[in-house]
Amino acid sequence: MNLQNKYSKNLLELTITEDDNAICVSWKGKSVDRDPSVFTGPILTEALEYCAGSGKKLLLDFQDLEFMNSSTITPVSKIIELGKKRSVRITILYRKSKNWQELNFSALRIFETKDGQIEITGRE
Repeated sequence: MNLQNKYSKNLLELTITEDDNAICVSWKGKSVDRDPSVFTGPILTEALEYCAGSGKKLLLDFQDLEFMNSSTITPVSKIIELGKKRSVRITILYRKSKNWQELNFSALRIFETKDGQIEITGRE
């Protein structure tokens, strides 16, 4: 895989890790850019394409994210839609105890599939 381990722009840091089953993109800091897809889009797309070719799951971990503006939901929902088309399993992890995360990510449950291809999971 050609992805680096860490990417950062302004207050947002994305860390890529890989294990036997998944590629994990961990979000940390704050996503405050007006159009975060300029930064996050190419990283998420490359990770998704790697998962499509390797059969691994894409894990998007938002548990350590301190804040994200409403513009951040757009690239996340786009990668979910692309994942559905490419038959990539995607799990989104968020922190239920952070009210803003519960509000934002519970809204993404509309993308969940009965077969578990797309999962939105809140953890305490």
